[in-house]
Amino acid sequence: MKTYKFFLRLIKIAPVWMNYLQYSPIFIWFSIKARSFTFFSAANPNMKFGGMMSHSKYELLGKLPECYIPKSILVKQNSLTEDLINNEIKFPVIAKPNEGERGWGVERIETALQLQEYFANAKEDVLIQDFIDFDLELSILYYRYPLIARGHISSIALKGFRTVLGNGKDTLSALIRDKYPKMKVSDYPLYLIDKVNLIIPENETVQVNCIGNIARGAHCVNYNHIIEANIIEVFDRITSFLPDFYYGRFDLKVPSVNHLRKGIDIKIMELNGTGCQPMHVFDENVSWWERYKAFYRHFKTIYRIGRINHSRGVKYSGLYEFIKDYLSHWRMKLA
Repeated sequence: MKTYKFFLRLIKIAPVWMNYLQYSPIFIWFSIKARSFTFFSAANPNMKFGGMMSHSKYELLGKLPECYIPKSILVKQNSLTEDLINNEIKFPVIAKPNEGERGWGVERIETALQLQEYFANAKEDVLIQDFIDFDLELSILYYRYPLIARGHISSIALKGFRTVLGNGKDTLSALIRDKYPKMKVSDYPLYLIDKVNLIIPENETVQVNCIGNIARGAHCVNYNHIIEANIIEVFDRITSFLPDFYYGRFDLKVPSVNHLRKGIDIKIMELNGTGCQPMHVFDENVSWWERYKAFYRHFKTIYRIGRINHSRGVKYSGLYEFIKDYLSHWRMKLA
């Protein structure tokens, strides 16, 4: 019965992972070339499975200087206390599973009661971060080949969010239903639950989601036009604090592109390893063919970095170990 329920819930999120089946021939091709279906695991030797999944966000971000990350607190499952809420947490905050991915379980929390409700349903350790209210949210995919000091940026995407505009007559829930008819009440973020019956003043904009993930209603704009030497140098400096890190995507907020160029006021909310993807391809103006070529380059780069590290003595993870961990990971998520 438990197995049946697991697969039933897996089917509910099928559109998320079935989208990647179209890229499976690319993955299989590079697996054959590497003679390993876990070739990705050697790309970042200090991350479990190269960062494909099951890595600690808190531990990884903790290797970066404090100036680059929001204030972050790791709270063990079922260990939230009143003392912690009153003395360590300043609302609003972002709460997320410490080993989550693709926006799973990420919520903006505005009150102690909402945080307690969040923890009541938490199935693992939770990372709590200060909410950063900067203008730009970007996903930047960076990579560097081993033994080479200078890296590359292959993808930059600007994240956009759902919003509604008040008219002084309708409630927030009515405005959302009118503009986003497919959005269910169960899809509403926690920070909106207490506001759905309020009438929104005329010309007041309400952000309906604040999580920069496509599955959570965000959209992406291709921002590759800002890739330049200054920005690459900024990430060369940032990644110098991450031993044996060669491939990954930084999800960050920054006040402006000029701040990004100068490497100041950058707040990295999350860093993903080989389990990431180039987000600029999800711009609606990017063709299917361009998207496919981007994913080919994505896997090719991971393969090349992994092969170099493998030749230097880094072992590929065992396939059985990976599958076992993968199934255990999703059973916990979908329980």
